[in-house]
Amino acid sequence: MSVQSIGMPVRREEDYRLLRGKGRYVDDVRLPREGRGYVVRSPHAHARIVALDADVARAAPGVLAVLTGDDLRTRGLGTLRPLVPRKRRGGRPAFVCPQPILAQDFVRYVRWPSSSPKPSTRQRMLPSCSRSNTRSCRR
Repeated sequence: MSVQSIGMPVRREEDYRLLRGKGRYVDDVRLPREGRGYVVRSPHAHARIVALDADVARAAPGVLAVLTGDDLRTRGLGTLRPLVPRKRRGGRPAFVCPQPILAQDFVRYVRWPSSSPKPSTRQRMLPSCSRSNTRSCRR
């Protein structure tokens, strides 16, 4: 199964309910025992990650987990690829570049995700994220 999407019109189905205030967003859903995530983003573009110390953030009260690019790579979850192969207009396969979920050895652009703390509540989110110590140097 493949989808040819480049240059094709996209039928929008959600506009009617969103324009009338009937939309439901992920942030509107509350589940028992849910955790919230926060992504720490790089302030540098095109920089090598020298050190990323998440131990202090992991030890902060209420933090469920702190994930880094190395954690994801160790678990075999380092990159994203589309589930459905895309095709070009002529039917040839489109080029797919694997996209890292979190930065691993370097960041490519400003605000590239570099770590992802998972505090137990929203109130604990920002203090725990500020505790992860990331150092990078520009290339």
